[in-house]
Amino acid sequence: MSFVFNMIKREMSAQDMTQRELARRLNISQSSVQGMFNSSSFKVNRLIEISKILDHNFFGEIAQHLSANDPALELNHKLKAEEMSNTCD
Repeated sequence: MSFVFNMIKREMSAQDMTQRELARRLNISQSSVQGMFNSSSFKVNRLIEISKILDHNFFGEIAQHLSANDPALELNHKLKAEEMSNTCD
């Protein structure tokens, strides 16, 4: 899930939005936002909310990273590669 969270964090940074502001707009606590970013899972409904708040199509961006032959397998490979690159930094 770090792939999705990194996209969100990148877009938040581009818009100068803090976790506090995102929490306010999601009507949740800042600690809930921090927990969300540290979680290994993510609810689709939450991503829809965040997409609307940031006016960014995260679903489209995710789809661009998927292979038409086997989307689940392709995303899994990309996520593992990203996780490995993050641990090597």
